[in-house]
Amino acid sequence: METATDKRGRTYERRRRPLSNTSINMLITLLGQILQQAVDYELIDRNPVRVGGRSARFLKRARPDRTFLEVDEFDALLDAAAELEAEAPANPKGLGRRAMIATLGLAGFRIGEMMDLKVAQVDLQRCRFKLADAKTEAGVREVEITLYLRDELLAYAMDRRARGLPLGSADHFFGTATGKRRDPDRFRDRILARAVTRANANRAENGLAPLPPITPHSLRRTWATFCAMIGRDPKWVASQIGHVNPKFTFSVYQQVATRRYIDEQAVWALMRFADEPAERLPSRQITRLQRDDARGFSGIEKGEFDRGLDRLTDDAEELEPGD
Repeated sequence: METATDKRGRTYERRRRPLSNTSINMLITLLGQILQQAVDYELIDRNPVRVGGRSARFLKRARPDRTFLEVDEFDALLDAAAELEAEAPANPKGLGRRAMIATLGLAGFRIGEMMDLKVAQVDLQRCRFKLADAKTEAGVREVEITLYLRDELLAYAMDRRARGLPLGSADHFFGTATGKRRDPDRFRDRILARAVTRANANRAENGLAPLPPITPHSLRRTWATFCAMIGRDPKWVASQIGHVNPKFTFSVYQQVATRRYIDEQAVWALMRFADEPAERLPSRQITRLQRDDARGFSGIEKGEFDRGLDRLTDDAEELEPGD
């Protein structure tokens, strides 16, 4: 941990976050490009970054843990966040614990995108988030809000208004007590980490395994996993999450494709939209392909999930390696 100071001069503890090997390699690559320009202009004789093999010039990249939550684990995390909020009803600093975790897990936002949301960008009547600024062109998008998430956001907004906290169109939707932008590190350490700790304690009391290591990006991956479980169109998933390349979506769909059993109804309750029925028909079912065949031949009829996986596989084959 390290001690940090905010704009008001107040100090607080936060996780020390050193540069990853990937970030260091990116800096080395940029330095190599700058030095190569110097070589081209004959300012230096050689580019020292280009000397030796790649393994000698760059650090080995550690493969990050790609964690996500199962539906029961996600419910446990939401319940834990609600418990923490109920225990501190008069403290506006932690207001919105459950709503923020629900937004990351049911809208697929990056942590920065959620913190940047202004009140005017959250259209609860039309069930849309309107992201007007992002780090990529594909990141500028409208994200659909599920019925479950809409109810969570509405309850949060009403609670915030009842407490007299800023909720003007220019204020941050998940803002501080003054309507300013929340610090993502504080969300990680003070909201998400504490909710995970409480959820693990609750699950331990019931004889259940603890949650996997969770970061805000884990919740983003959880959203994509839920989409795969109920057979959402992969191209729609990529557009909603703000990706041009469906590689991320493809990896999630491949991961879910190996599942033998999925509680689709539980996921559907979290992920359905206003124009969709409350009951979910299974997308994986064994049916009689030849119902009139006296021999009773049976096979597997592809449902929405499997058809979506086929479409995604076709799209991936059209991409050049490294795209």
